[in-house]
Amino acid sequence: MANAALLYENLADVGDITVSTEESVMPGSLLQNPHVQKRWRSTSNSDYLIVDLPSAVAVDVVALLGLTVAAGATIQLRASASDATVT
Repeated sequence: MANAALLYENLADVGDITVSTEESVMPGSLLQNPHVQKRWRSTSNSDYLIVDLPSAVAVDVVALLGLTVAAGATIQLRASASDATVT
């Protein structure tokens, strides 16, 4: 049986957040709010979110919590736009 770990560290809190679109009362900066009911809302059907961290870090879990998408939606995750050594 694998070991379980419960922890919380939101690396997005120290990163620069960029979103493609946002509602005026639900901006991308809400992704850095610790209250889980504070959300970013986009204004179109095809959007992106960029979290630019200040340095390279090891990441083993990425969670998009409270996400509302259509049943056939596609979600893509790219760990780096410039580092070819990212696995």
